[in-house]
Amino acid sequence: VGFGHKSEHISGLTALGHIDDERLMPVIYSAADVFLSCAAEESFGQTVLEASACGTPAIALQVGGIPDIIKNSGMGILIDQPQPELFIREILMLATDPARRDALGAEAHHSAREHFSLEAQRARWQQYWDRRFGERQQSAHGL
Repeated sequence: VGFGHKSEHISGLTALGHIDDERLMPVIYSAADVFLSCAAEESFGQTVLEASACGTPAIALQVGGIPDIIKNSGMGILIDQPQPELFIREILMLATDPARRDALGAEAHHSAREHFSLEAQRARWQQYWDRRFGERQQSAHGL
């Protein structure tokens, strides 16, 4: 199953097309065994992060910000060359090893919450603010 712009043009794929309903996306991600990102260029990797947050491990090209999300640390698989054989090998490996697939999905969910949730972002901004402006306030007040 695939989704996104022009997904209906890929032969052999059951295409859902472009999904506008943001409430439906977590259902789709969670229903998948694995998320495949074949983008040759990517600035951040939003869809990889969305899949990870839903507990779906990703197989993705090592481009843009995707390595920052996957980190090859047990939450997904990075492919360094855009070769279909490499994707097929990893898809088959996860298809035949549900324990590893489930472990990658659990780590993906945990890591997405720990590093990319709104609370994690708030904490990082607070640390930045304290470092950047806390010293000025202390010195301005003679502390």
